[in-house]
Amino acid sequence: MIETLRFIADRAKGSAVLFEYAIPLPSLPPIMRIAMEQLTAQFAERGEPWKSFFEPAALAGMLTALGFSNCHGLTPDELNRRYLANHADGLHIGTAPSRLMLATV
Repeated sequence: MIETLRFIADRAKGSAVLFEYAIPLPSLPPIMRIAMEQLTAQFAERGEPWKSFFEPAALAGMLTALGFSNCHGLTPDELNRRYLANHADGLHIGTAPSRLMLATV
């Protein structure tokens, strides 16, 4: 993953990447941590171990060090306010073990 991000950081100014990442299991609420532990174990059994977990601030620091000029993490609450606030049906993103990161060169 870091090599891919390094490649993108070396592109033209204004280039960007948006990706989802998982929060480290110890940082999750207990019930969510248990669910993610079970999910990651299932992936590992299928030969696809989940290898990357990032704390939001540490990820932003890593992206900056790679050469991105702007890094913006998007939480479920921010996404709800930005995109789902006016949904009459009450649609919203609940608590999630992942976040979105938008990084711009």
